[in-house]
Amino acid sequence: MKLAKDVPKAKVVSSESPDFLLFTSPRQAIGVEVTKLIIFSQESVVADRKTEVVQLFSAKLNAIVSKKTELFQLYNTNPKLVEIWLLIVVDGGFFEFVHRQLHNVGRSIWHPFARIDLLFPDAEKVLSL
Repeated sequence: MKLAKDVPKAKVVSSESPDFLLFTSPRQAIGVEVTKLIIFSQESVVADRKTEVVQLFSAKLNAIVSKKTELFQLYNTNPKLVEIWLLIVVDGGFFEFVHRQLHNVGRSIWHPFARIDLLFPDAEKVLSL
């Protein structure tokens, strides 16, 4: 797990699949597929449910990565793509519950993406698996 801060300077272009293209040069681009992970409403989380939150987060993260892995060939049809990244926006402010477990979760997921980043908007954090 590391803080994601090594995004290259690029021209961002909206796309269909993947969602965005980061053109690092006229002939090379990084595809970025964006999706959302919703655990459940934060109001329903209490201190004694931390284990449940981590398990549910892990299961949903695995499901999203598996689904996006199945679509990888669709994303990879543009000949200018040199890499494809997956950005998962984690909804609900669960950074404090799950960030210490990410290293365990990330090791167990096989995927073809050059990187997977998790964006926690409420905590203003981006972490890479």
